[in-house]
Amino acid sequence: MQLLTGKPCPLSKPSISCDNYPVRLRYLIIGATGGVSASALVGLGLFWHLKNSQPTNPPDVSTHSLTSETSPLKTATDRKPSSNFEYPLICSDPYKAICLRTTSHRDPTGSVHSDVEGEVQALRIVEEIIHEHPEWTSEQVDEELAQIIYTPKRVGRIQSAFRFVRATIEKTIRAQPTEVFSKKDKRLLVNRINSVQLELPPPAALYSDQPDLFTKNDVFYQQSTNGSRKLRVGGAFVMSIKSWFNLVFTLAHELGHSIDPCELRGIPPEKDSAPAAYKNLTSCFLKQGLVSHHKNRSECGENDQLSETFADWIAVQITAIALKEYATEFHKPLIQAAAMNSVRDLCEQDDTLNDLDSEFHPSPKVRIEKIFGNSPEIRNVLGCPSLEGSLKYCTLNPETPERPKDPMELKK
Repeated sequence: MQLLTGKPCPLSKPSISCDNYPVRLRYLIIGATGGVSASALVGLGLFWHLKNSQPTNPPDVSTHSLTSETSPLKTATDRKPSSNFEYPLICSDPYKAICLRTTSHRDPTGSVHSDVEGEVQALRIVEEIIHEHPEWTSEQVDEELAQIIYTPKRVGRIQSAFRFVRATIEKTIRAQPTEVFSKKDKRLLVNRINSVQLELPPPAALYSDQPDLFTKNDVFYQQSTNGSRKLRVGGAFVMSIKSWFNLVFTLAHELGHSIDPCELRGIPPEKDSAPAAYKNLTSCFLKQGLVSHHKNRSECGENDQLSETFADWIAVQITAIALKEYATEFHKPLIQAAAMNSVRDLCEQDDTLNDLDSEFHPSPKVRIEKIFGNSPEIRNVLGCPSLEGSLKYCTLNPETPERPKDPMELKK
């Protein structure tokens, strides 16, 4: 089986290329059972009607610098707007701009398609392996599948993005003032972030407890009973990933779980090791409606969205930094497309295999419109005006700082 290789973009930053790949919807999964071979045959029966699509290798970010300075931004403040100037739709209605368009948004690293396409690609590979080697055991099929999907280039790209995200989260933690995080808080959070291991096959035996993951789009953080922490990436996601900015958001979301308020509960020697600043953040989430008040809600328990809301919030901060770094590399429409692609797979998908988990995740509209679209950093890089009134964005600070003025007003 031959996989087609894409042509890299002629950009000055070598971490970005224009290989084309579809992307998936993320959900925290508890576990999977059963061999991939059996589920593959069932799955293929469901997807025979979808058109063929040829995979290409995702963009190579293996040379991305983790220490480069953030590029200066070019927003609407860099030019004097005309009298009939209108902000892009993403400024006023992020959800509509990102989710309700029938055409895909294309940024310099690719676009984002439905989850099912990547899973179909993986399932077709399984079918071909079984057809060519009917005598193989499920373990042999899984090993061959892992070798085909998790190529050195694909694995290297994800590893590089993972290092970028982890280093950026650590830098963000260390940059907080002492009134937000004490030295003890910083040490705890940084140690947990750096303890997470990115676990990618081959060998296929790494996922022997979850063999279905080879044909799934799931990306998830997991802590075992012995205290080890790891991040796993589904094979369909590895094959279908396109936008580098979507990869950054995904990995930042999952890494964020290692330091979310619920994850830090019950860590010895204290019963609750979460920094005091988390209480301010949690309170803001509740006031802004980012965490739903379910009837039977128990914080960090049944019907609670705090953990997922926090992970989205962290991912938005890291994605904003990534967008800022490349703001001078791309024209404004391409940066807007990159921002939209970073969260495009949070939209509802009619053909997805995964049901929306409203018990632990906020609704797609809340995630895209309030957590992502209302972020001052995201709005700044997109050249959007500040939000007025009570729409203050949640921060770790006891009091949310005053928002910057409308970029158009600064030129008056």
